[in-house]
Amino acid sequence: MERWHRYQRFIGTGFAIIALMAGCAIVWFHRTGLLWAIPKYLRHAGIWGILISYGLVVLQSIIPYAPFALLAGFNTAAHGFWLGFILSFAGVITGNLILFVLAKQLVGWIFQGKLESVWDKHPKLQVIRQKVVHAKFWSAFSILFILRIQPWVPSSLLDILSGTTGVKFKPFFFSTLAGQAPSVAAMAYLGHRLLNIQKYKKEIILFGGIVLLIGLVYLLWKLGRKYRIMQRWTRL
Repeated sequence: MERWHRYQRFIGTGFAIIALMAGCAIVWFHRTGLLWAIPKYLRHAGIWGILISYGLVVLQSIIPYAPFALLAGFNTAAHGFWLGFILSFAGVITGNLILFVLAKQLVGWIFQGKLESVWDKHPKLQVIRQKVVHAKFWSAFSILFILRIQPWVPSSLLDILSGTTGVKFKPFFFSTLAGQAPSVAAMAYLGHRLLNIQKYKKEIILFGGIVLLIGLVYLLWKLGRKYRIMQRWTRL
């Protein structure tokens, strides 16, 4: 339990740092004029603009050097929403597959002994690993899909773990397709709206209000749950 809380704090801190970096990057792009110059360049670059848009997302999926919403926004602003979404989605899936294959062929081979010692020290993780590795297609698909849609599970971490633990290709591929589609669509939509803020100002305010409301409800639920647990302990 202690390790789980530590992991939650680590992920929360990571998200806060990423959000801060994303905000700084957007401000910098805005102040330098690149926020509108890059989509314009990609739009007028023809087929090269499409290839660059795709390549930037592939690279971001492997090495998260920039906020994904920003790149998805560039793609949708440059090529229209649907083509921008397709390029972003294809780039993300390609990056996920590259990481999975690299982890399976390279990382697992180099660190095989170390990984085995980790599984031996954590029997619960070993049980989960065995279930996923030896599960039938739909069972493995369901587990990976649920993990993929969790916002606090880093996508690249899931790719590497899937590769090093021996997850089969088919359930990984189809769960990645299904799990990444809604998040990529949401990020492409958000990025497109942010880059056209004057046109969609009311929509962005409404979207932000809904997100804040959901966050507040979740926070209240967590506090209420913690309070109930504390009450149970005081009664014992």
